[in-house]
Amino acid sequence: GEFDAVRSEDPLEAAIIAGFAAPPALTQFEALLEKRRFGEAVIKALSLMADGPRADPLDVESGLALLNHLGLVDVARQTALYTLLTRPRS
Repeated sequence: GEFDAVRSEDPLEAAIIAGFAAPPALTQFEALLEKRRFGEAVIKALSLMADGPRADPLDVESGLALLNHLGLVDVARQTALYTLLTRPRS
């Protein structure tokens, strides 16, 4: 859970690290959070990350940040691990 000293040049890995950093950037979820529509925000976050390793790294970062912000740390960790483990090997 400590990412202060962790760095990566890989865009996906960097996005995952940033998704666990504090404070999170939640601008695309702001309206839903203000209206306390947390379930919708989670669905949006998960849909952004649905393509796993093929998802846009910024979407992965935002989705993980939202999950962490809402206290769904275990879900965020599982999603991050799944994303890393399912990406194609080079």
